[in-house]
Amino acid sequence: MSFITVDVETFYRSRANKGTPGTKYSLQGMTYEEYIFDPRFKLYGVGIKIDNQPTYYVDGHDEAVAELRRLFHPGNEHTLLAHNCMFEGAVLSWLLGCEIKRALCTLQISRGLWFQARHGLEHLAKRLWPKDETMRKGKELEEVDGIPEPTPQQRKKLGGYCIQDVDLCFEAFKKMYQWFPVFEQDVLAETLDWFINPSFIVDRERVQRYQTKLLEERNAKIVAAHEQNGLGLSLEEAEKILASNPKFKAWLEDRGIEVPMIPAPTKANPQNIKPALGKGDVEFLDMMEKYTDLSAVWEARLAVQSKGELTRCARLLSHSENQKNHTISVPLNYWGAGTGRWSGTNKCNFQNFKRGSEIRKSLMAPPGMKVVVCDLSNIEGRVNAWNSQEEWKVEAFANGEDLYNVLASLIYGRPINRKLDSDKMEGFIGKVAELGLGYGMGGKTFQTTLKQGALGGPRVFFDTNTCYEIVRTYRNKNNMIARYWKQCEQIIIDMANKNLTPYYIGCIEVHHQRLKLPNGMYLTYPGLECIEDEETGTYKFQYWNGKFMKNLYGALLTENIVQALSRLVMAEMILTMSAWAKANGGRVVSSVHDEIILLMPENEAEPALKKMVEVMSTSPAWAKSLPLDAEGDIALSYGDCK
Repeated sequence: MSFITVDVETFYRSRANKGTPGTKYSLQGMTYEEYIFDPRFKLYGVGIKIDNQPTYYVDGHDEAVAELRRLFHPGNEHTLLAHNCMFEGAVLSWLLGCEIKRALCTLQISRGLWFQARHGLEHLAKRLWPKDETMRKGKELEEVDGIPEPTPQQRKKLGGYCIQDVDLCFEAFKKMYQWFPVFEQDVLAETLDWFINPSFIVDRERVQRYQTKLLEERNAKIVAAHEQNGLGLSLEEAEKILASNPKFKAWLEDRGIEVPMIPAPTKANPQNIKPALGKGDVEFLDMMEKYTDLSAVWEARLAVQSKGELTRCARLLSHSENQKNHTISVPLNYWGAGTGRWSGTNKCNFQNFKRGSEIRKSLMAPPGMKVVVCDLSNIEGRVNAWNSQEEWKVEAFANGEDLYNVLASLIYGRPINRKLDSDKMEGFIGKVAELGLGYGMGGKTFQTTLKQGALGGPRVFFDTNTCYEIVRTYRNKNNMIARYWKQCEQIIIDMANKNLTPYYIGCIEVHHQRLKLPNGMYLTYPGLECIEDEETGTYKFQYWNGKFMKNLYGALLTENIVQALSRLVMAEMILTMSAWAKANGGRVVSSVHDEIILLMPENEAEPALKKMVEVMSTSPAWAKSLPLDAEGDIALSYGDCK
């Protein structure tokens, strides 16, 4: 068993290349599947470092393939290390048929340690060795941009460049190892496994039928708008009007309909405004209800603007087209958000696949296997109550009470049972309030949330006083949660102090510009400082989020902490279930929000579900009084799991 660092050098042609013939061919702008399965794909060579031995370069496509297959043969126990291991791992696994048992990635480790920084190898090297100019990434790769057959001299320089990259990657891992807990290495390896080793089989016929249905429905709505309301001189023009904010605004105004302009501030232009034509804009929703004679136009506008499902269909078809048995990989960024949550990447976000949708139903278990899914119940609400010491709520969760009913009963001054038709709306308001008010939302924002149709439900129109009263009701009942927001205001003040002596608040250790989590990772707030707002004369705190200075306040920090702790709960469960599943012939294939998804042999599906409910209902060692609950299902497809 060895630790093998790899860097594959492949043919590419950048957009900036004007000196060689051909179109752009680069990972910048292409998915991994598009790049790797393109007929132009070719290995120049590969740099390899086995454990701490001297790095060597294997020149030539066939020679590199042979060496990689020799090292990562069936049954090997090696760990693959690379910078952007999603790429190296995919090349080795998908294209060369290598077996990747375990993989790690210095780019993803950098995301976990310095989320707001840049993570390319060049930037990572400068961050780790700011004064050592020998530890720098070279530029020689640019010399073969667009050249499928480099000269011997170019190949020699490329080999030296590759060796330097491999050494930098290995040394970077060694240096970051001291800060990166072994637990998180395992979480990263698990995340990479979901991508490197494809799992679900895509029912391509089902996706194609769904894609056709969506297109037909979309086109029918454009036709209806064109024929019923005279939208455009032709169907082509009608679609262009619907797809363009300026053109659609002009079309409406030509008919005497005033389109409100609403604030859309950016860092570059804080005074920026835009027409209220988005599906979530309250003013647009009001317009739709006022001008019912244009219902066909509104439906067509929403259909043209809502491309998400069509894009997902296209991605599933594209990503599975060239994979063996039309399988598909699950691409997620480890530490994809500042709180450690996973995020979508590779132009395909599994976390956006709607529950029960045709997209989910097209993700099938391989023959002889079943999909087993288990979902944590309201994990953020539970963690928020536990972390803020809202004891009544912790006890209510432990007793299995319906917290939506509890809050709704307080709001309406009578017992509410949202399962009854007579209490359906009241229960809905209780649910929206319970899920939305835990992080400091005020009455005005709550009013807007209801107007927009929260949680995919009906639009609700409450006056401002009613919304403020609901907020007060929530905060009075959850006074410890509201108190924790204030505690976090003090934490922010303390984090801005360069001379801060670290201290604990609950399971969180407060440091200068960062918070230490129970597993040794940090929430980081680089550049955190107190500044005066020139317009109001008040003071606020800001930190660098990687793109611009962002405001930080108590309720937002509360949300960050709760999400980070919730993610840690989920990560521990994923690793526990991964070990169990592998021992019983299956594997974890993804995690979507608060779900863990397994593929298991048919005869192990029921035991797997039982085990998963048990694991996901067990409190972690660092939060023994945190009440958890979970439920799951078994099916042949992901979407058929209820």
